[in-house]
Amino acid sequence: TRMLVSANGIQVYANAAGNPSKQAAVFIHGFVWSLMAFNDIFHDSDWTSHLYLMSFSCMYDARGHGRSGKPDTDE
Repeated sequence: TRMLVSANGIQVYANAAGNPSKQAAVFIHGFVWSLMAFNDIFHDSDWTSHLYLMSFSCMYDARGHGRSGKPDTDE
């Protein structure tokens, strides 16, 4: 789990699991949700044990959602 900074300076909250040498699967939540939508998956030891062998997965809060920052101006 870490806070990243986008090219325009917005902080983006992200979490990752799995084997980083494998292909990536990116979980992106829908409008007005947060990465908490994927908590059941990322906290299921059976699922994550298979995930670690098969891929590298990451999830993040889109800008203005969850723990990520919000732009100061409309884009």
